[in-house]
Amino acid sequence: MTKRITAIAFLALIVNSAYIAAFADPSIFYMANVLLHLGLGLALMVVAVIYARRHPVESVAFLLAGLPAGSPDKTMGRFRSASHWVTSRP
Repeated sequence: MTKRITAIAFLALIVNSAYIAAFADPSIFYMANVLLHLGLGLALMVVAVIYARRHPVESVAFLLAGLPAGSPDKTMGRFRSASHWVTSRP
């Protein structure tokens, strides 16, 4: 059951990555997808740490692939692009 949930979460992360890469509109739906992407990535990294004893090579490969992609400056850069919504006045 846990492997199935992990596989579904990984597929959701892949689909979410495709959406984020394809559309860069600063909309509420896009920002929600960025937050979902961050949450799924962090959750899967926790699962990779848990599975590290049984599958060390795969877990380390997943963790190393996720570290540079999930850096805070890239994530915060997504939010800075829409910061004019917060500071602008009608």
